[in-house]
Amino acid sequence: MFRILASLALLSPVATYAPAATASVYTDDLGKCLVGHTSSDDKLVLMQWLFAAIALHPAVQQYASITADQHKAINEKMTALFSRLFLDACRQEALNALKYDGQSALGPALQLLGQVAARELDAEHQVHNVMAGAGDMNREIEVIKSLFKDAGIPLKDDK
Repeated sequence: MFRILASLALLSPVATYAPAATASVYTDDLGKCLVGHTSSDDKLVLMQWLFAAIALHPAVQQYASITADQHKAINEKMTALFSRLFLDACRQEALNALKYDGQSALGPALQLLGQVAARELDAEHQVHNVMAGAGDMNREIEVIKSLFKDAGIPLKDDK
């Protein structure tokens, strides 16, 4: 079960760029509960766990050095966080979501948590500057505007 939750959590920040799935009130309640019972420190644990997992991929491994002991410690913190959230703080919401929406309820709930946790990263000035292109995104913005125009979608600043 934890592996399923962990896998979904890993995909949550990535899924923030995908269209949101329609969730029932039970799935919404679970997501709100997870966010409501997650402190800033908890969100940092989630981001550390995601970073540590991503750092194992061969394409980025050279950019991060996380020891086996650090991975173990991060995994232990994440296990404790998930246990507290799903078995204590949000147990009833999780049971209702699973009962009425099935396993698919976990994805949107964890996606919401991932989105909120990712905001903690973006609040850091240096991270924000890199993610925003440090003000050097004119070409990228023009490409996106061109796509919108070609799709027939007016932009707010278009008259």
